[in-house]
Amino acid sequence: MRFQSLYGEAAGDWKLSADWSPEAPFFGAVAAPLLVALIGAAERHGLTVVGVEPHFVTAWNRCQGALKAGAWFGLVHDQVLTVGAVEGRRLRAVRALALPHGADQYWLSQVLAREALLLGLSAPACLQLSGPVPPAWTQAPTQSAHVRVTAFTPGVQGASQSAVVILAGGAGGAGAAPARRRLRIDFAPASLRRTLFQLPPAVWAGAVLGLALCVGAALAGQQLAERGRARAAQTRAAEQRLARARVQVLAPAPKARIAPERAAYINAAILQLNLPWRELQEAVAAATPPAVALLTLEPDAKKHVLRLSAEAKTSDDMIAYVQALKEQEFFTGVVLTRHETNEQDPNRPLRFQLEAEWLAR
Repeated sequence: MRFQSLYGEAAGDWKLSADWSPEAPFFGAVAAPLLVALIGAAERHGLTVVGVEPHFVTAWNRCQGALKAGAWFGLVHDQVLTVGAVEGRRLRAVRALALPHGADQYWLSQVLAREALLLGLSAPACLQLSGPVPPAWTQAPTQSAHVRVTAFTPGVQGASQSAVVILAGGAGGAGAAPARRRLRIDFAPASLRRTLFQLPPAVWAGAVLGLALCVGAALAGQQLAERGRARAAQTRAAEQRLARARVQVLAPAPKARIAPERAAYINAAILQLNLPWRELQEAVAAATPPAVALLTLEPDAKKHVLRLSAEAKTSDDMIAYVQALKEQEFFTGVVLTRHETNEQDPNRPLRFQLEAEWLAR
């Protein structure tokens, strides 16, 4: 009903496409028979329609990034000037104006002033145009024409039509949209090819990267599986060799006879090797203060006794040292066996001997 009241046409005869931004809705319409004819012509030639955009929408999307602040946007095509009235950062309205013969700057200024008055806006001081601009419009403004006209560079405008986008006439729009935002108006029917065509380059790059990662992961998984199978085969071969070796009957080796004296010597050497040297050293080192000088350490592996001789400056140092050895967890008992003063030494130190017993483990 709204469409019919605005344009006097039944909505069923038109294909509508809207850019439903919550803050700035924008819509376009194309005649349904024209759209059906375009799609049918493409199908007859084995092609798929991936996009049908209004000419104004295509030009706006291409040029809106270079639009200056305070300027309106215009598109010149087929003796028609389509004007996009911009308010701040919003596209306020779109108007299609037929170009009369000999339209000059004065005509352009009057038309823009009238459209601004109808929209309740200030007349623009600049109009940036896309398409073939009449030479008379690019001259310096006169007193009666206050609108400065500039044309977008060819690099910004691009080609007048796109090889992959079919431009449909008969579309109009009203409403508001942010000036720095592309308009998403497309009448092409939904399809897989259209969806793929509209994917941004970043998505394609991500898909290619993901595919490469998947292929790399598959190859790595295959290599790991092959290595696992090779290790399993090696393990089975080793188990088979071990099983065959167990089956073989080995003749018992003759027992060698050792003389008692040699056996006693070997046992003593084994006991000596099994001495807890590290524990003995750590326990003695922890209990020995700077005032005590160790002279000898003689461990008896068979009796689990450590005979120790040392020198101290005073008897108090000696007694304290004996007590410190008793406090070590490694020793089960400490006995002072002898002490005397070394008269040959000018400092006359106290020389003593003791025995520390440790628990067999």
